[in-house]
Amino acid sequence: MRTDANCFNGSAQTDWIPGLTSLPQSFPNTGSATGVNGNPGCYLYASDGTQYVLSAWNMLAAPQTDSAFYRRLGFRSFQTSTSTQFYSCNANVIGGANGSSYDITQDYYKHSYTISNITDCDETPPPGA
Repeated sequence: MRTDANCFNGSAQTDWIPGLTSLPQSFPNTGSATGVNGNPGCYLYASDGTQYVLSAWNMLAAPQTDSAFYRRLGFRSFQTSTSTQFYSCNANVIGGANGSSYDITQDYYKHSYTISNITDCDETPPPGA
């Protein structure tokens, strides 16, 4: 997985999509203009050569409710600065579900724009989403 140069962890490089230059970089995203729980967001890219995920992960201050770029597929909060996971499909922990309740303010998927060619993810939202 590759992340933009200002990402708080990951690869942190300006060419976060291999072969492309002049890519956008995230802001040191702190304060009121942040995603879930004030956590910073990043531009992220991952590919295994066939499937890809491209995301402005946790970059939206307000959760999106109707967007062509809403997917319940994306990256989760990293465990360490060297985490190398590819993506998470509709995970409760980052998807705003807590037991039988749903909280849109805790839904990282709704605070992100994601583009991917992955089709085998069951993206059925939790009740209330």
